[in-house]
Amino acid sequence: MSMHTDIVVTLQGLRTLITPDHRFTRDTFARTAQGHAVEPTDPAAVAWCMRGALVHAVASIADGIDTPRYHALHAAAHQLLTVSAQHVYQMGGLAQINDDRGHTAVLTIIDAALDRLEQDARRCA
Repeated sequence: MSMHTDIVVTLQGLRTLITPDHRFTRDTFARTAQGHAVEPTDPAAVAWCMRGALVHAVASIADGIDTPRYHALHAAAHQLLTVSAQHVYQMGGLAQINDDRGHTAVLTIIDAALDRLEQDARRCA
């Protein structure tokens, strides 16, 4: 896959992962069903913040979290989300938006990032 396609798949996976409100969390990367904080790739995780869901989504398509593909894809997707957050909310702190503004704001940022990718693809076609 191309980097563009990888980013689209990552952001779609990120959005799908946290779209049900009960699968979204604040103040930590991920939580178990009992509410305990865990790493985003922990199999016991059932809820994620935006950044934790990003780690989880990238790891799922990059064959783990310690690969060159993971690092490149994570950096590109994180940058796109940050730019989208700056555009939508005039702030780029993803953790702050996640924790202070919540689920709807996070979904708005992801959608804005996906829209930006779609516009870029149309310009290049």
